[in-house]
Amino acid sequence: MLKAFISTLKDKCEVITKFNEEILNVMVDKAVVNRDKSIEFIFNSG
Repeated sequence: MLKAFISTLKDKCEVITKFNEEILNVMVDKAVVNRDKSIEFIFNSG
């Protein structure tokens, strides 16, 4: 999935140069904070 995401980004004309909360909200379904304080992001496409 990550390879597909990177490939899609490479095909786009516009380069993302700064954090964009709107893009994050569209791509991420949820973020899980684990007991060891690590964060796991669950993307909308699986």
